[in-house]
Amino acid sequence: MRDQLKQAAQDSLNWLLTSYHHYGQGGFPHSRWMYLPSFLAWQKDYPETSGYIIENLLSTKNEEAISVGIGCTHWLQSIQSKDGFYHSGVAFNNKSAFNTAQILFGLHASYKYSSDPGIFLTMEKSYHALLNNIDPAGVFKSHLYQPGYFASYYSRCIWPLLQIDQTYFENKNVDQIEKSLNYLFKNKNEFGFFDNCGFEPNKKALSHPVAYALEGFLESAILLNEQGIEKYILEILNRMCEQIRLQNKIPAFYENNMTGDYSFICVTGQIQICALFLKAYQRTNHNHYKEAAERLIPSILQWQIKSGSTEHKGAFPSSIPIWKNYFPFRYTNWTVKFFLDLCQRWDEIDVREEG
Repeated sequence: MRDQLKQAAQDSLNWLLTSYHHYGQGGFPHSRWMYLPSFLAWQKDYPETSGYIIENLLSTKNEEAISVGIGCTHWLQSIQSKDGFYHSGVAFNNKSAFNTAQILFGLHASYKYSSDPGIFLTMEKSYHALLNNIDPAGVFKSHLYQPGYFASYYSRCIWPLLQIDQTYFENKNVDQIEKSLNYLFKNKNEFGFFDNCGFEPNKKALSHPVAYALEGFLESAILLNEQGIEKYILEILNRMCEQIRLQNKIPAFYENNMTGDYSFICVTGQIQICALFLKAYQRTNHNHYKEAAERLIPSILQWQIKSGSTEHKGAFPSSIPIWKNYFPFRYTNWTVKFFLDLCQRWDEIDVREEG
């Protein structure tokens, strides 16, 4: 499986580079329609996901990928708003706290790589914009995807804030950031899962934002040494492992009692949760996490496009079947990003266990 994943990761990286060079305007196109001609198929550049793709590019030893990562960083610097926020979507109509936080991952990675003081200033500006958006209770005051809905998946905003605070500001603002994490953690419920995990309130949650929530809580808990939060997330992953043993897939949606809707597969969410299992295995050495990932990976590899065209090869449909609810008939760039995360985790585990 190692060789398969290495080749698949290279194909996915090549797809991202093709999209950037030929169809981007400084960042990575949001997505490609599967069956349209090139001049209609590619969507506009998407700042949020361009931001966190930078991490993957700079972690390679590929000179072209690194050059693209730095170039994309410069584009993000050029489109940052005066108050430090970035806009949501591709139309740049509304500012987004969540998207700004995801871009921090890329700015942080670029500064670590380049030591460019201009990149640091851009990162610092967004970091402070997000800090200033936290009210005394720990809630994000504005620029939410749904007004007034501070959902559980915003835990994935807390993680980069903690990273930057620890790395550059000597934990100066950790109490404020941790208050926000603890506010979100109150969404845990009597079923051992979370309420308010989805993109919309009071509705079942797509596996994609569920994975955002779990990863954000887990990585934040690790940074803070919050063993209670880490244990809670690992217990959820334990139950997901059991579901996979029975179903061999991740449901498209979760109810707040963790029952699943298996009417289709959100490929993005399945890849994210598979990568989370590998993270849990790295943390605990408990084999059932790795075994769950091993059950999911063959299907994921099968879904990757094998076409010889560089506009298709290496991408993933967003849903299986491809016409279902999550970006039907489209390849989204963030699905590829999370696949690269998965491949990197697998490689780290292989290296550790070989030697």
